[in-house]
Amino acid sequence: MFRRLCFTWIGLFLAFSVVSAYAVTLQEEIDLGRKVDEQILKENPQITDDRALKEINDIGQRLVKYVLRTEIKYHFRILRMDDLNAFAVPGGYIYFSERLWNVLRHDERVGVLAHEIVH
Repeated sequence: MFRRLCFTWIGLFLAFSVVSAYAVTLQEEIDLGRKVDEQILKENPQITDDRALKEINDIGQRLVKYVLRTEIKYHFRILRMDDLNAFAVPGGYIYFSERLWNVLRHDERVGVLAHEIVH
């Protein structure tokens, strides 16, 4: 599962490298992010713990108030993954693995989310 995600990222990186020679519009970035998000959610469904999902969204929405890219709508997800990982994709999609979410304290979650948002 993680291996397929890595290959997807490599493919996107290579595609983005070619595209980066040209200007990528905001809408293209958002569309790319939405497509990647759909693929990620097919392979790694989001958790159903409403309390954790509310917490990640509350933290994330507080943090994005300080981001300069106000035209991006941010989406925060906790995925059913055993990896200790957090990552971001274009278009404002931020992900935590369930395992990482569960081992971090609140202040550590805030730090990781802030780090991923600035990607």
